Amino acid sequence: MQIIVIIFFVIILFIILLLSLSNGEDQKRIAGKEGELQAKKILIII
Repeated sequence: MQIIVIIFFVIILFIILLLSLSNGEDQKRIAGKEGELQAKKILIII
């Protein structure tokens, strides 16, 4: 019974880790798009 509980927690932790890593990539992508828009605005002004 204890082995099943341990395996369950390991699986849950693994899923949480995967979700947090994918969320970080989304944040980087959003920041990159915002940076591109800001650079485009600066270049249009000049």
